[in-house]
Amino acid sequence: MPGGYLLAGVVLTFLAGFGCAWLLPLCGAIDRFIAGSVLCLTAIITNGFMLSAGGHLFTRSWVLTLTAGEALFTVWRVSRSASAVPVLRADLRRVRKGLAGSPAAAARHPLVAVLVCFLIVLFAWRGFAGVVIGVRDYDGLWYHLVTTMAFVHDHRIGIRIPVNVYSDSYAANTEIVSAWGVLLQGTTMFTSVTQLPFAFLGAVTTTAIARRCGLSKSNAVSASCLFLLTPVVIDQVSRDYNDIATAALMIVGMHFAGVAVTDRELRPGQSVAYVGLAGTALGLAAGSKASAVVAAFLLSVAILITLTVRVLRHSLPPRHAVQGVAWGGLALLVSGAPYYIRDIMLFGNPLEPFSFRAGPGPCLSGSLETPAVDLHPCRARLDS
Repeated sequence: MPGGYLLAGVVLTFLAGFGCAWLLPLCGAIDRFIAGSVLCLTAIITNGFMLSAGGHLFTRSWVLTLTAGEALFTVWRVSRSASAVPVLRADLRRVRKGLAGSPAAAARHPLVAVLVCFLIVLFAWRGFAGVVIGVRDYDGLWYHLVTTMAFVHDHRIGIRIPVNVYSDSYAANTEIVSAWGVLLQGTTMFTSVTQLPFAFLGAVTTTAIARRCGLSKSNAVSASCLFLLTPVVIDQVSRDYNDIATAALMIVGMHFAGVAVTDRELRPGQSVAYVGLAGTALGLAAGSKASAVVAAFLLSVAILITLTVRVLRHSLPPRHAVQGVAWGGLALLVSGAPYYIRDIMLFGNPLEPFSFRAGPGPCLSGSLETPAVDLHPCRARLDS
């Protein structure tokens, strides 16, 4: 039964991703949840790359076999770890305690409780509508769904898709996640709601950032509700787009980068974990949409400068700094760079199909005619 394959894939990916999160020396349960979600996405996308590198192996049987191997290995590592099992038990106790105390918390903060209930109903309705109606918008039908189905039909990621210039050249991490669901489910039933988990991940990460800034639990939950109440988030959770996925992954990258840069109480091993997770999330964001490349680059530079300063001040051993940079840099390249490397090889332009000008002539030429901005400091004009 196709639904059983999808359920098996979700369970195996959960075990692989969240098992790795419990092995990492992170600061709290919410950070472990965010890390587990990011590592689940990383497993889906990198497995697609690995199977495609071996040929046309992006099939249901190969995906489930590879994911099952990763899940079994991770569960074995967790069971053998002296620190992971107590952390897992403590997190489960916190979850039970939080569920038991939720009625009292709702009574203390009724407005927040009403807002949360409203969002649950709203997003349940949007998700139901997305599943029933399916892909219905122009970009979804002409670009995103075309890319997804090309991966499924060819059993390979990163192929040429000459149907339109966007499917042929754009970054496609979100489309890989959609293709993974289509491959296991056998239908495009859930393609329109691919971004729904990303919206939830962005909300949870907003809560984590708010708690780091000193807000109370109720105010942190309110902050996450504001993220979900953003009109574009409400609109796109039932559309086959990639904007919410990119925004949520950038928020995750900023959170992990912020902890790595600002928290002076982190142990060296924790600094390595947070830098690596920041690179992973930023790579996933850059591999979802090219507009995240600049932000990912700037955050990476900030992390490198901070680690260098900490090493010079002897607050971080050089070995741990190198480990964090190696993990974060490798994850950034693996999860974000393949599309841009492909475009350089095929088109000579990593940002195909766009052209960018910083003067009289194009420095990067693309197949689309785009407006060029005159960078003269005293004036700005648009040339067609």
